[in-house]
Amino acid sequence: MLTLKHLETYEAYGGDADGWTRRGGSPGMGYEHWQLIDELLQGLHLIRSGLASQRYAGRIRDRLLAVTQDEAVRDKLGQMSGDMG
Repeated sequence: MLTLKHLETYEAYGGDADGWTRRGGSPGMGYEHWQLIDELLQGLHLIRSGLASQRYAGRIRDRLLAVTQDEAVRDKLGQMSGDMG
């Protein structure tokens, strides 16, 4: 389950999983969280850019609901995906 703390860690390292790993990682966050954030950000960016099919967009939205703690986390991911351009 992704939390705001996971997203804060991801942002603190600029999305650089290797840099995060070299610095020893952080408690409560594993590489699987990092991969999930990357997956969701990419999906949201494709949706925002109009490059995603309706089916893909639906899968990403369903995944968001299944793996995020609350609406605040989903909102933050939406903001982060807008910064990817």
